[in-house]
Amino acid sequence: FSFTYILKVKNNFFSAFERYSWFTSTVSFYLDYLIFGIKPFGYFLTNILIHIINVILLGLLVNYLFNNRILSLLVMLFWGINSQYVETIFWVSGRGHSTLMLFILATLLCFITWKKAKKTYLYVLSIIFAALAHLTLFNAVIIPMLLIAYILLFNTFKPVKKILRYN
Repeated sequence: FSFTYILKVKNNFFSAFERYSWFTSTVSFYLDYLIFGIKPFGYFLTNILIHIINVILLGLLVNYLFNNRILSLLVMLFWGINSQYVETIFWVSGRGHSTLMLFILATLLCFITWKKAKKTYLYVLSIIFAALAHLTLFNAVIIPMLLIAYILLFNTFKPVKKILRYN
């Protein structure tokens, strides 16, 4: 065991971790390459499609949470045209952030729908989307906190209702 061996193991570990944390982005870039080759238009088109899907999912989430279609449409409009997020759309390598949002929104929607409909496949889908989010970026660690916040804020879990009722 030498110092160079330790450095080699450390470098291999971090490169493997880096590949793991951007796995879904790498797969989507590979699929883009298979479909469009090296033409940038295809990569931009994919980013725009992911953004449109995110806008729709965000609108559905707001509609499920607040049961207000006008609010949902306003959120979709403002999120869709907001110039703050332009780098995740037009910067091709920023796809990981858009993909992460897609999987987080899909996780939340499936979980909320599962809480209302009690369909097992929705719960399984929420777990799959959460796993895909974790394969996209390390920022997906907020998913459990978002689910807990949903349960606490919207009182959908019976033990929480009992605790809040007695306080």
